[in-house]
Amino acid sequence: MKSFLYLTQLIIIVAFTSCGNNYEYTVLKYDCDQTASIRLFQSGKLLFLFPNDDDSLKYKEQTSFWIKNLSEHGIECTIKYENQLIEEDLLTPMFIFGVIHSFNNWELFSTPITKLDNGFRLGNNTFTDISDAILYIPDSTVQTMKFVAVGNSISSIKPITNNMQDGYNYLVYEDEMITHFGNTTNNAFDEERHVYLPEIKKNHYMKVRTHYYDFWISQRLDSLVKSFTPKLDSFDLFVDKYIDMMELDKPNDKITCFIHFDNEEISYISTHFGHLCGGTTYGIVTGNEIHSLGFDGAIEHESSHIVFNSQFNNYAPTFFSEGIRQYYEFATDPDMLHDGISTAKQYIEEDISPVMIGEQFFFQGNKYYYISGVFVTYLVDVGGLDTFKEFFSKINTPSSIEENLMEGYAMDFDACLDDYRAWLKEQ
Repeated sequence: MKSFLYLTQLIIIVAFTSCGNNYEYTVLKYDCDQTASIRLFQSGKLLFLFPNDDDSLKYKEQTSFWIKNLSEHGIECTIKYENQLIEEDLLTPMFIFGVIHSFNNWELFSTPITKLDNGFRLGNNTFTDISDAILYIPDSTVQTMKFVAVGNSISSIKPITNNMQDGYNYLVYEDEMITHFGNTTNNAFDEERHVYLPEIKKNHYMKVRTHYYDFWISQRLDSLVKSFTPKLDSFDLFVDKYIDMMELDKPNDKITCFIHFDNEEISYISTHFGHLCGGTTYGIVTGNEIHSLGFDGAIEHESSHIVFNSQFNNYAPTFFSEGIRQYYEFATDPDMLHDGISTAKQYIEEDISPVMIGEQFFFQGNKYYYISGVFVTYLVDVGGLDTFKEFFSKINTPSSIEENLMEGYAMDFDACLDDYRAWLKEQ
């Protein structure tokens, strides 16, 4: 779980100028301070509050990783349901989590979110679709922190738990994508500090279509579009090659790919705001969108995730999602396969199961890209590509990984890792 971030609520104007054109839009500065984390850790305890409904076990499962990590940082975490709430609890730091219409006393929590019979409202914006959800983090005027992750269904909250973004007071998800974000003023909605992301995309990006793609290109790159048209067409050839080798169906829908001018732009528009706090990203998948830093970003890599995952499982753990992509790299590049095998052998005695289930960080240079690719290569080698696809399609929680290893490969974690090590020694 990323640390919770406190917001200074600064607004900056980003003026993009290129070739005599003026591209200007307003964004909210992402605050990389961690004052809220300090407040949380100093409190020493956090109450997870769930509504009383049929999804109680799912709430526990979706928050178990957060609770585990907070507990390891010395935070005393407890769980209560709304009917167990007592007055003193309202003075305790709280994480309110669940389907919003299941809460009976929503007004007790004093948030800027208004509960409706069929959804919720924030300012003048109403959200009633079953896929709509919101993450709210209070501003500095709130004495007792009450973090909120609620939505119109249990599945709508999944993108929040999968990728905790905590640098603004609120993020609104529609169909698993962040569409609104902003900061509050005195714990109240403030139109001047509100961003509607689809409007920025529409007004500041140019659309170029190819056979498989809808490319949305930053207006700051308009002078380069014509010269890069052959490059854009080449990505169609990659998709044909990839689906042929991986034995996949052709995509039913266009692949949406945004081409950005710089790291700041890709970070804001992709809503992977954390990259504004250091480091650079060259390519990211957000929901059903690819975001690339320039025309030479990681478009092929991210396209393979879109094509494969959309056909089998958009919620597969990172280890296996990156592993099947790396499997393709190994199958088409013997030198890279050699490097992957060498890296995997270097760490052959390491217990990689915590990385598989997401308890340890995957992104550590090339290390786990290579190891995951070698492990998936092993699974394909022993069971075939179709067996791996079936396995991949069913894994979205830590427990489901071992369950489906047993179902597809007749091995639990320990037996599978032992067999993998024996296979690896023979390579």
